[in-house]
Amino acid sequence: MGLSQHSALDESEIGMSVLKRIVVIVAALGAVAASLFIAQAPAQAGGYGCSGNLVENKSLSKYGVHWGNIYLYWDGTNNCAVFVKNSSNAPGQRAMTVEIESGNWVSGQWRRIDLKQDPGNYYTYAGPVSLYGANRCVRAAAWMDVPGYASGKEYLGKTTDHCG
Repeated sequence: MGLSQHSALDESEIGMSVLKRIVVIVAALGAVAASLFIAQAPAQAGGYGCSGNLVENKSLSKYGVHWGNIYLYWDGTNNCAVFVKNSSNAPGQRAMTVEIESGNWVSGQWRRIDLKQDPGNYYTYAGPVSLYGANRCVRAAAWMDVPGYASGKEYLGKTTDHCG
């Protein structure tokens, strides 16, 4: 009799242990599932040495090849730009330039106020370059050496004009 009571006690303890494990697993799965549905906050922390909010992420393609992206940021006073190359299509060190320009449109003509560039030979990205951008239009552009497609640095494109 003592043996059967002892066995029954072990079985109930085992049953409770299994039940606790199931509850823990279900709770963990619920937390994972809930995290998939929580909206992620937009990128606001800047990047590659720039601060502020991301204004534009411009993908740059030419000759049917994606060469990289220009990231343009605004921190409330200054704009900042970087050009990050696509290392899959442009491996190794490359001659690259990122440029940021401020100005205004006057009677349909662009009037430059300021221009900053960061030319050099880089493995990952050119920049950051920044300038005062309040009450001005700002745009950024990029160039990169693309051997086999063009000689020297090739103009890859620019962001849209952001005015404010």
